[in-house]
Amino acid sequence: MKQLKVFTIISLSIFMVQFTTPERIKNTTVEVYHCNGKDCNRKVFKTKLCKEACEKGGQKEAKKAMRNFVKKAKKITGDKIACGTCHAKLSGGYPLKKEGLSLFRKYEKAIKIASNK
Repeated sequence: MKQLKVFTIISLSIFMVQFTTPERIKNTTVEVYHCNGKDCNRKVFKTKLCKEACEKGGQKEAKKAMRNFVKKAKKITGDKIACGTCHAKLSGGYPLKKEGLSLFRKYEKAIKIASNK
């Protein structure tokens, strides 16, 4: 009986991890880009903007691209955003907050819509 309980707990845990990830819940896919840049702290990117900037000029160029992105997003949406809006830490690999990628996608969409007008 004890073995059945342990098996059930493990099975449910695996199910929850496998089928309740944010991407599955929202029914979206996340594209992942790999960087071959020499001066990158990251080698895997979830945005094309950062990947291309990093390949072009490493972390320095990626920061520049993101600053331009934030300026455009502020101007278009009127939101008060900064690097710390999406990033948990502003050094090293610049890890994203839990909602960081979804915020990026939101602002990216707003910029795209505004540029098509």
